[in-house]
Amino acid sequence: MGSTSGDPDEKPVHLVKVKTFGLAQTEVTVAQYKRCVAAGKCTRPYTGMYCNWGHAGRGSHPVNCVEWKQAAAYSRWAGGRLPSEVEWEYAARGGGLARKYSWGNEKPTCDRAILKDGGWGCGKGRTWPVCSKPKGNTTGV
Repeated sequence: MGSTSGDPDEKPVHLVKVKTFGLAQTEVTVAQYKRCVAAGKCTRPYTGMYCNWGHAGRGSHPVNCVEWKQAAAYSRWAGGRLPSEVEWEYAARGGGLARKYSWGNEKPTCDRAILKDGGWGCGKGRTWPVCSKPKGNTTGV
């Protein structure tokens, strides 16, 4: 866990034991989160220019603009919990394979992730639907 080239709070690289845990395969979509709101177990997220809630056609986009308490409530409603920092890094870096990114060590591009390349959101000015970038998927796990 950690980085040799990251920000000061990411250093030093150190070994960490990770107990077996489960993690959803994708981000939570707006449509999934709406079901939790409809069940009365989640509150509505913020709305606004950069938020997906309240924008037509974004049901398959990741729900964003939620606070930690809202994310935790959704996780409980869905039968899980939020991952710890160690679990999140383990999964995001390829399941303990010492990769810089989920797909490996190759530089992030708009083929693999949603970036500011060509403008915010890879030129779209918004998020993309969940699973839009399969080249960025975690490999080898």
